[in-house]
Amino acid sequence: YKNGDYIGSKKYQVNEDTQIYLAKLAKKVCKMKYVMGVNPCSEVNILLLGAYCVIADVIPYHADTLDEAEDALRATVRALIRVNLMDCLYAKEVARTNRIGVGLTGIHEFAWKFFEMSFKDLIDEEKSKEFWNTITRFSRAVSDEAEKYSKYIGVVTPHTSLIMKPSGTIAKLFGVTEGYHLASMIAYLRWVQ
Repeated sequence: YKNGDYIGSKKYQVNEDTQIYLAKLAKKVCKMKYVMGVNPCSEVNILLLGAYCVIADVIPYHADTLDEAEDALRATVRALIRVNLMDCLYAKEVARTNRIGVGLTGIHEFAWKFFEMSFKDLIDEEKSKEFWNTITRFSRAVSDEAEKYSKYIGVVTPHTSLIMKPSGTIAKLFGVTEGYHLASMIAYLRWVQ
């Protein structure tokens, strides 16, 4: 990074003058207390010198079985890793970290559909043990698939693979609550279609 050779792609190349500027910028960033920042929604940490948040939601509520939900999570991992193979401006950082983020949304509907549990049930540790074990299973599936698939295609195992994000717009498209958030109202007035 300190030589300024961290930005560029097949399509866009940095000229020598700009590379000098980028080297100075990298040296300043490396002296900072924190060299990582977050994306606009704050769920993914990224290098201050430039990176991407390659993230996706899985809505397990719409699966017919828990196995089908896990299959969707694993497919999402593979898809995001393939996205990271695309040519991009921060290709070197992407190749170095291969960061992805797989999150769940519509958790409350999922909990009700598969476990007949409400929010109050979910915070009862004994009663909701099976639910939380399933969430752990899903988490492990994402990490496992990230490691196996990365090895299979010959890329770095993602430095990050799990996220929890607000997911407001995505959740509305699929008719579920955002992420792990409770619905704030019984009904909403829809202004835009």
